[in-house]
This record gives sequence, structure tokens and C-alpha cells, in this order.
Amino acid sequence: MPYPFFVLCGMMLWAAFLEALDAPISGVLSEQSLLSKASIPPEAVTFARLGQVFFNFSVKALVVAAAAVIYRIHLPWTAALVPLGVAVIVALGAGVGLILAPLNFLYRDISKALPVITTFWFFLTPIIFVSPGQGIASVIMEKINPVTQILLATRDLVFPGSGGTREGLIAASVFALSLFFAALIFHRVAMPVVLDRANS
Repeated sequence: MPYPFFVLCGMMLWAAFLEALDAPISGVLSEQSLLSKASIPPEAVTFARLGQVFFNFSVKALVVAAAAVIYRIHLPWTAALVPLGVAVIVALGAGVGLILAPLNFLYRDISKALPVITTFWFFLTPIIFVSPGQGIASVIMEKINPVTQILLATRDLVFPGSGGTREGLIAASVFALSLFFAALIFHRVAMPVVLDRANS
């Protein structure tokens, strides 16, 4: 696999994760007046923003497809399943964002600290390098970091044998989807309380 293409695929998936994480946080702040005055569910703003995340990904996918042509890379049929991996990584990011959105509404320092946290998280995810096979770094990246298994398995759909495992993907997907639905309930319950407190 050409290294630039390897990095491009990883960065595209990481960008989808970051955009999904930011969607609930920035959505709540930008639509505060609408959420306060209209009786719409607060998660509607998040779903609207997530639609934009998938649109952005589709545009970046065209760039990746062009890069595959330039590097003369033959993509297997499993590449058609990449959107499923993207949906899982977006669900993980949105789940974290849905939990942080009400908290950030009260304590704005969370959004200021988030770039530092995600930068550190970036270097704990095998995006621009191959995951080490052993040692503490391998344990942190592959066992603790939920993004790693989803990213590796999704990239494995394009490049079979690039490091993803079916067991890791299943475990990370169950975790990501469970977190998303639990965070959705938390967001639905917490946001009206937070909005009432902000308007009082």
C-alpha cells in the first residue's frame, strides 16, 4: 500500500470521527435560541449535523477514489462496505459528543480543552503509522482505544490484511452503538434541564 494513500484513508476516517464528535456540541450552541423557543427534540439538531458529516465524507471519498486511480490501486469488492464502518465510527464520535454537549453548555471550558484531548487521541490511533504489535502502546491503541479497531477494520475493507480483525470490529461496534443510544437518551433528558437553567 502506498504510504500517502494509507495516510489519506486514515485521515478521512479520523475526520469523520471528529466531525461527528463536534456535531452535537456546536449544534447545541449555534441553535440555542431555536431549542429554547421551539418544541423540537434537541437531538434533531445533532441528526441534521450528522447528515452534513456523511455528505463531507462522500466528497472526501471522491478524493480517495481519485488517489486510487493515480496510484493504480485495485480496490476489492469489500470497499463497497466502507460506509458501514464509517457509520460506526460516526456513531462513536456522536455518542461522545452527545454526552459532552449538555456539559459544554454549562461549562464552556470543555470545548476549549477538546482540541488538546483529540490531538493526544490522534497520536494514540494508528492513522499515520502502523499499530505496534506489542508493548504498552499496542495495549493502549488496540485494547483501550475504541477508534482503533473500527478504523483498522474499515481500512481493511480497502486493503485486506492491513491489521483489522473481525472480533475487534464486532466488540468496538457494539460499544460504539451502545454508547450512541445511551448518549442519545442522556442528551434527550439533560438538554431541557440545561436550557431551562440557561434561560432562568
